[in-house]
Amino acid sequence: MKMKTIAFMLVSLFCVTNLSAQNNLVFWIVNDTDIDLYGVYVSASVDDDWGEDILPDTFDSGTTVKVTIPIDRNTMCVQDIKITDHHGEGVVFSEIDFCELSTLTFYVGHDGHIYYRTE
Repeated sequence: MKMKTIAFMLVSLFCVTNLSAQNNLVFWIVNDTDIDLYGVYVSASVDDDWGEDILPDTFDSGTTVKVTIPIDRNTMCVQDIKITDHHGEGVVFSEIDFCELSTLTFYVGHDGHIYYRTE
């Protein structure tokens, strides 16, 4: 009985460790606007603070980047995202479910404002 309990605990520990090592939110962001973006910031919708810029460089118009956000017990699927231009002017999009998307595309609408769509 003791051996079965130890074996079960080891298998459980392996599964949890393996699962936590592989859990990431991975998706693509497309800049289908006519401007280069200088910052992309993500924050859980329940937080008041923005994290660090998730992109290492300028996000040029017409390009696509792959984003990987680590998941832990505190990560929420519903996130807010802020994009900024070279003047630091920003647009905020609220309550995007990152767990349900594979691609997030920023685009300019007919009215000249920036919007997003998910796939």
